[in-house]
This record gives sequence, C-alpha cells and structure tokens, in this order.
Amino acid sequence: MNLTPDDYFNNGLIEAARFGNQTIMKNNLSDEQCQELRRVLSERYSTVKAQVENQIINLRDKICKADPLSLLSFSSDLALITNLGIESECQQKQENLPTSIITEYIQSVYVSTPISKGSLSDDYEFFQSIKADFENLYNLILSEFYPCWFVQIENKYPQFNDDVRQSIFEAQIMFKVRGKRYQIYENEFYKSLLDTHNDVFKQLFNITSNEITEGIQKLQFALSQGKFDEINRFQKIFDEVDVNSDEIDFQDFLRVSSDKFQEMNEKVCGTTLRDVIKITGWSEHFVSSLSWELNECKDFFNNEEFSGWPILDLPIQKRPFIKIGNSFYCFDYYSFVDNFYRAIQKSISRMLPDYKWSDHQKEASEGKIAEIFSQILPGCKVYADNYYPKNSSIKNHVENDLIVKYNDIIIIVEVKAGSFVYTSPIKDFESHIKSYKTLIEKADHQCRNTFDYLNACKKAKLYNSDHTEKAVIDMSKIKDIFMMSVTIDNINAFAAHAEKLYFLELKSNAISLSIDELMVYRDFFDSPLVFLHFLAQRRAATQCEKLVLNDELDHLGLYINYNIYTQLLSDISDNDKVIFHGFREDLDRYFNQLYHPQLNPVKPQIQMPELFRQFIKYLDCSSVYNKSEVASYLLSFSQDAKEQLCNSIEQAYKREQVLKRMIAFNVLSDNESDLRYTVFVNQPGIVIFSDEYKIDYTLSNLYRNEEPDRILFEFYFDSEYNFRSLKYKKYTLEYIKHKKLPIIKALASHVAQERLASYISKNGLPKDEDICPCMSGKKYIDCCKQRTEP
Repeated sequence: MNLTPDDYFNNGLIEAARFGNQTIMKNNLSDEQCQELRRVLSERYSTVKAQVENQIINLRDKICKADPLSLLSFSSDLALITNLGIESECQQKQENLPTSIITEYIQSVYVSTPISKGSLSDDYEFFQSIKADFENLYNLILSEFYPCWFVQIENKYPQFNDDVRQSIFEAQIMFKVRGKRYQIYENEFYKSLLDTHNDVFKQLFNITSNEITEGIQKLQFALSQGKFDEINRFQKIFDEVDVNSDEIDFQDFLRVSSDKFQEMNEKVCGTTLRDVIKITGWSEHFVSSLSWELNECKDFFNNEEFSGWPILDLPIQKRPFIKIGNSFYCFDYYSFVDNFYRAIQKSISRMLPDYKWSDHQKEASEGKIAEIFSQILPGCKVYADNYYPKNSSIKNHVENDLIVKYNDIIIIVEVKAGSFVYTSPIKDFESHIKSYKTLIEKADHQCRNTFDYLNACKKAKLYNSDHTEKAVIDMSKIKDIFMMSVTIDNINAFAAHAEKLYFLELKSNAISLSIDELMVYRDFFDSPLVFLHFLAQRRAATQCEKLVLNDELDHLGLYINYNIYTQLLSDISDNDKVIFHGFREDLDRYFNQLYHPQLNPVKPQIQMPELFRQFIKYLDCSSVYNKSEVASYLLSFSQDAKEQLCNSIEQAYKREQVLKRMIAFNVLSDNESDLRYTVFVNQPGIVIFSDEYKIDYTLSNLYRNEEPDRILFEFYFDSEYNFRSLKYKKYTLEYIKHKKLPIIKALASHVAQERLASYISKNGLPKDEDICPCMSGKKYIDCCKQRTEP
C-alpha cells in the first residue's frame, strides 16, 4: 500500500484515505459528539419522514396525470441511456441510481392507483419534472431520512445489539441493488431450474419450460440490446447505399424501404420491443398470470407505515409485467430478470396451492450444482443426497446434500433452494434474520456436522436414503476439507461476509455464495488446482475480522491481484475499517462482454511466469496423489518468488549443460512462514545424483539451518528445455533417523565448507554482520567464522 493516499478527507468528525482501490475510514467523533449527533438525528426523524411522505403524495399525483405507456417508455429509455458505457457496477455513479430504478417505481404506482382521465401522453417537460421529483425524493431518503432512521432502530429493535442494528441498516441500503447475475448466465439459470416444472407449465398454460426459457432469452435481448441492434441494422442498410450514385434513385429507395423504416420506428421509438407476447410468443394466460393491471394491486398504498415508499418491496417485484389496454408490457429489465423465477413460483402457488414446487426445486438445484462442480473439478467424484449415522446409528441419520471428492480434497456442500424474504428490512427485519438463518446459518451447521463426522472416521461411510451403503471414503488420504453453502437466491451483499453478521451463530468457516457466483467460478478458473487454492484464500477471509466485503466477486478480484489477499490487512490497525472497492471491475467487464462476443472479451489473468503455469497445468492433468498439496504450495509463492524459481531453474539447466553434471540450488529463510526448498533439475546428457543423495542433501540443509521442514523439488526437462514433469516431497526432522544422523551432519558440514570456500575465492572474507555464505541464514560471526581463522 502506498504511504501517500490518492485522496484524503478529514472534517474533524470522519477521516478517510484512499489508496488506489482501498479506502480506510476512521470515526474521530468523541463519545459526547456521538451522543449529540444521535440526539439531533432522533429529533429530526419525524420531520424528515413527513417531508418524504409529502413528496410521495405529490409524485404519485403527477405520475397518475401522465399516460402510462408514454411515461413508462420515457423512463425506460432514460435508464437505457444512463447505463450506456457502464461495464461494471463499480462505475455506477450515485447520482444515476434514481434514474436506474425510477421505472420500477412508476410502474408500481400505476398498478396501485386510479389513473386520471385525459392523461398527458406527449409532454417531455412534464416527464422530466417527474424524473426530477423522484430523484429529489430518493436523495432525501438516502441523505437525510436513513441517518435519522438509523438512530431509531435502537427503539424499534431493543433486543438487538449495535452490531445487529448496523446490519439492519446495511441490509436496507443494499435492498435496492439490482442485477444479480451476468446476462450470459440468465438462460442457463432459468433452464436448469424451470425444466423440472415442465409438466405443470403444460397443465396450466399449455406451454413448455423450453418455450419459457427461449422467451426469457428473447425478452432479455429486446430490453437490453434490441433498440441498439435495430439502429445498427438500419445504419448498415444506409452504409451499403451510395446516395450520390447516379444508379441509385434515392426517393425510390426510401419508398421501397418504408416498411423497414416503419418497423424500425416501432422498435426504436415505440413499444414493440417491450410487448411481452409479441417478443416471446408466450400464451396470454401465462403472461397474464405474471402481470398487474392498472390499479389492481391494493397492497402498495395501504396506509401502513412507509406506504408507497420506493425503498420497499414493490409490486413489480412480484409481477414484472403490466397490462395497458389489451397488451402486456415489460419496461424494467432488472425487475424482470432478477425476480422472474420467484414470480413464476408465486403464480403457480396461487393457481395450484398443493403443487410441491420446493420438492422439484430441491432436486433441480442440487443436480445443477453437482454438475457445476463436476465442470470445475474434472474427474471429481460427486456424492449427492448423502446420509450418515448420528451417534453411530444409521437409523438416527443425518443428511448432507453434496460431497465432492477431488484428489486429496473434499468439499462439503449444502444447497439452499428456498426463497429469500422479499419484504424490505425497514418493514420486517425479523424475517430477514430468519431468512439468513435458514439460508446461511442452517447450512453452516449442517456443513459442520458433516465435517465432524468425516473427521472422526478412518473410513467414512455414506448411505442412501434407504440406509444402503453407497460409498466409503478413506479419510487418511484426505489432506483438506472445505465447506460451502450455495443458495439459489442471490444474497450476495451479506453472503460475501456472512461470518461477520453478528445475528448469525456460525460454527464453521463455510463459504457462503450463490449459484450465480459458482457459475462465474466455473468459467473463470481454467485450472481445478488454482480454484482449490482460491478456496483456501476465500476460507481464510472468513476468519479475518478486519476484512468485510459486500460482493463475492471482490474476493475473486482481490485474489487475482494479490493472491493471498488477507495479508493486505496485516499492518492495518484493528480500529480502522478498510473498504475494498472496485476489485471486481475487470471481471464485470469480461463477463458482461461475453454476452457480446464480437467485442472479443479478454479474461482477467492471474499473473505467473509461463514456466510456472506449465507446472500447474502438469499437476492438473497428472494422477499424482498429493497434487493439490503441491499446487497449493507453489501457488502460495509471491510473484517475485515464482519468477525467482523459474529463473533459477533456467540458470541451473544452462549451468548443467556446461558442467555435464547435476547441480542443486536452495531457497531458505529464517521465517517459519517463508519458503524453504531444494531443487534438482533433471535433463538428458548429464550425470545425475542418486535419489538417496538428493534426499540426504535436502535433509542436510534442513538440519544445518534448524528448519521445521524443507521441500524437495525435482523438475524434469528434455534436451530442448521443454518442461515434462515434476516431483515434490516434504521433509521434516523426523525423516533423519538416529543411525543416519552422522551422515547428514557430515554432509551438511561438507556442503557448508564448499559454499564458504567458493564465496571466499570470489569475494574474500565476509564481514561479521553478513549473512553466512553457507546459506544457514545466520550471520557470518555466529556461524562459519571460526573455520576461516588460523
């Protein structure tokens, strides 16, 4: 981290410093100042709340004077233009937020309010005034009401401590976040979850799940790209015509093209691309079940507290479409794609209350997640719907959703397909806590139970539901166990730091994420071993108190940039709050561009030397028993250490070609967390050391340097310096048998004397404070100085 901040702010109350993508914030208020501020905000609560409600009354009245089709088209186009050029949510400016969500509020007002007769259909200035009023309303809520409301939380929720009340406030702020998954994944997400309900779709709507999925894809494109695609298509027609050519009758061209002009006008300036049935081909019965008519919803403006506020769960989230006249329209892209799965579920539940949606959903979601793990970790074994004995009795069994075994690693997975509460935290935070406990805490406890069972067994047996044995896992061969809970609903903002939520009673270091992030991990990681190394860092983040991220993909962004990213906080005071912002930006750009392959998207890369990358690729493809352990050791190298290893190997290879014999090189440190390894480079045409000598040589360094352990690496190359394979072995002092100790001591002394003599011949005697040339890591005066004295 730079010592000089890029930006600095201090008003005496709050101090903030930005270093690149990292911001450190500190509260400088005294206890007395905090109490005074709370008093002022508490007194202003009723006044500010009344201002908000008055603005809502006026805004509702103005909206209902405008023609619904015209105003919704205006606001939808406005949102489309506002988001032009934004490749990542990190680039979204705060002032643009009201513009991006105004459409969902306007539509929610229309379906909850009688419309004035003779409404205005073409008054741009009036529409702009509605936009301005909404922005003023929303900014009033954000800047003035929320701070006042925060101090009221203590009165409303006296049973919660300050940490939980902070979480309530955080949850409300994040409630309006939109865009839960990348466009490229919408089709896969819906197909994987809707296919299992195919029979009920045919029964109720005479439509198949495949037709629903195809319609989603068409409507998704129409709402996001349709207008721009149409403009580009028509521009191409003009580009292909030379209007100045004598051979072209331009008037005739316009006449012949009039139908095309009309079609373009309807798509670009009209509502064709928002007409749900025209775009999707779905049946009217199906679309109607997902639509509100004007003034049909009676729950939004219901005279309860916060009635009609834009920060609540809106009618559009329950039914994304609106019926105006005889047509059904979709104006808001994110309300559609984010909520459509649950909207369909609610529709089915209204029509068929006895239909077991959750049973079908569980089977589909677990099957999809098992498939994703099989793609991330090719060749892994996935055990689904597992049962294991509780208190040694299989009759009293415990259930687990998935166990993934890859090489010497196990991943315990709990899948939570239940829906997250849709009401806003400001109205019903108890339900939010209940949802978090169901989707995160319960999964965490289930993971821990399975972890404890596996760890207690030498041979862990898994059973089917009928108590028949399905698998036996030899736990002596398992080096590490990860735990994960995967949700179908995306609760990213809290799942990314679930372990920091004080209302959750977690028992493990399980990683919580959604199926959306899991699909991203599948497509980002080309190497299963790099994925497992990332999981180790992601797990470490759950134990790092100072690290709180509000997005799962910021974890991945930090890993790409810093590898073992929790080390970034080693020098940060426990009293400081560090905010990492924007580390997912490159990922956003890449995955958003995947929806537009013509942009030639370039995947962000984890930096490492090409030779080092070959090492990992070799391990990925090998059947080496402990390859995940080897890869984890290598991947934990810093970038400098990776380059040092590769450069040293190349130098050793070239030196061996000159000497026609094998040489060794060592890396050592007096820090227990640093690297300690010995390397032998194998190639054709040289005299090589015996396996016994390589081991003795490694142990001699370990013994002389008083190290807790040392790694023996062997790298194999052909005569053209093409990497072929590697071997890895970790040694400790236990490997030095008592009867072999004299041999190891003698070899250690001999090697040290050779190194010292070589150094003196080139450089003369070292100084007392120099690191000893024998590579013990000690100072010369404390090590080999006596050998140079008469």
